[in-house]
Amino acid sequence: MPRKKPVLKAPQPGQSPVLLTRKTDIFKMMSWSYLSGITIFSTGILTTELILIKLGAVFLLLTAIIYNWKVIYYISGQPPAT
Repeated sequence: MPRKKPVLKAPQPGQSPVLLTRKTDIFKMMSWSYLSGITIFSTGILTTELILIKLGAVFLLLTAIIYNWKVIYYISGQPPAT
């Protein structure tokens, strides 16, 4: 028995090719993580506190992970797991 080809739906104009149900939540997480990271990192540099620099770097790393998560799901064409 031949295998069926997957049926792919083309997105409508103005619609994202990936249906992100929690798109705004992911964007908010990424925005808060980035703003917190930049603020804490800058404060750590100005006050020369190593712990603040490391904490800010952790927040910026978290932002990069969230961004990559969004990009991978966008490229793969699958919505993020809820």
